[in-house]
Amino acid sequence: MADLVALAFTCDATRSVMFQLTCYRNDAMYGFLSDPRVNDNHHSLSHAGDTHSADSGWRKVDRWIFESDVFIC
Repeated sequence: MADLVALAFTCDATRSVMFQLTCYRNDAMYGFLSDPRVNDNHHSLSHAGDTHSADSGWRKVDRWIFESDVFIC
């Protein structure tokens, strides 16, 4: 889907989009990141005690989400 949004911007078919990765409560699993710290859904990881750690599972998922958003821009 991100590829389609990037293509729409490139072709100047649109100048704005609403792109929602998941529902308001992100229960998505990100096992494809292949990291042992990403061992639960995003919502549960956000309540884990190590969210301030730079290499926490929650931060790794957030980093992937933001990198995906940058790809669109």
